[in-house]
Amino acid sequence: GWLSNQIGPGNNLGLRLGLHPNGFNLVAVDVDGPLELLEPLEAEHGKFPRTLTAKTGRGWHLVYKLREGVTIGNRAKLSEHVDLRGEGGQIVAAPSMHHSGLRYSWVYGTEPVELP
Repeated sequence: GWLSNQIGPGNNLGLRLGLHPNGFNLVAVDVDGPLELLEPLEAEHGKFPRTLTAKTGRGWHLVYKLREGVTIGNRAKLSEHVDLRGEGGQIVAAPSMHHSGLRYSWVYGTEPVELP
């Protein structure tokens, strides 16, 4: 499934990215800071569509589906403080606890939308 964890108190949840048995091919934009960090990418490629979004311990995760036949791996520094997590990657998911003491939380819950 989408979420995986090891059973036990205090363990965090992970969301596996890439191709899933239901056909969803998931990728996450990992923003380590405010969403304004996406502005240079949006100026170049257009605005990111609203999708499944989580507040993390230090930023945001935007989770998207990829078009059929498209595969994206993990890529650091898409721009300053923005990484991409895809095939072979994962993100920490709500309600996990960040080492800062802040809890991950879903702030916009919907099925991930397709990344243009």
